[in-house]
Amino acid sequence: MFTITFHLESECMLTPEHSIQIQNAIGADIIMQLDDVVSSTLTGPRVKEAMHRYNYFCKYFLNNIF
Repeated sequence: MFTITFHLESECMLTPEHSIQIQNAIGADIIMQLDDVVSSTLTGPRVKEAMHRYNYFCKYFLNNIF
């Protein structure tokens, strides 16, 4: 989850699901999921966790949203 602070000092909790819903609602031609970014020099379990999360949400959105 991400917290976004707007210029009007209001906050919005942005979950992966909410992000996709917003992109659908505005009629986006290309929809992108939130990414779990890790350093390009990192190796090991943290990279595996990020790849697992990315793949999980790709499959989830393809099967449940679209």
